[in-house]
Amino acid sequence: MAWVGKAVGGVLQIAGTIGGNISADKTLKKMKKLGGQDPAYTESPYAKNELGLAQTLYNGRMAGAMDYEKGIQNNAANTIANAQRNATDSSQLLSVGAATQGQTNDAYGKLAQMEAGDQQQRYQNLVAGQRGMTAEHQAMFDDKLRRWQDQLGLLMKHNEIRQQQWGNVSNLGSSISGMGSFGGGGGASAGGGSGAGF
Repeated sequence: MAWVGKAVGGVLQIAGTIGGNISADKTLKKMKKLGGQDPAYTESPYAKNELGLAQTLYNGRMAGAMDYEKGIQNNAANTIANAQRNATDSSQLLSVGAATQGQTNDAYGKLAQMEAGDQQQRYQNLVAGQRGMTAEHQAMFDDKLRRWQDQLGLLMKHNEIRQQQWGNVSNLGSSISGMGSFGGGGGASAGGGSGAGF
């Protein structure tokens, strides 16, 4: 009668092994599906736009520089025109012309200083845009590395589950061979019982 309990235990062990392998297969399929759903970091369009704008502005002139320049030219032309109309002699005209040229040169010098300061600010904006894009590319690389590590982790877990399944198959084989020995063991004890009767 003990062989019945052993046989039932062996059958349950076989059923457990088969059920465990089926469950492990389902887990592996889910892991594979999850591996394909791993979200990827994408480059920020804002950082790219910021860099593009900084590059465009860097290659341009200061806002209002052309109007300022036209104002200098118009002022000089008006001053000379007024002097030509109102000058009583050529020395007076030359004097006004020289003064006007000096004022014009000063105005152009101030404009050049303003544009140089503006260019420095544009350069700082350009550098900030380049740093922003560098940070974006670093984030993309970090994300690729994370995704690779995730895939490696899934592969290692997949391998671990497969090894457990093969261990279960090995246990299943032991259980089946054990069930065969249960029946043989019962016969041997029956034979042993009749031998004891002599």
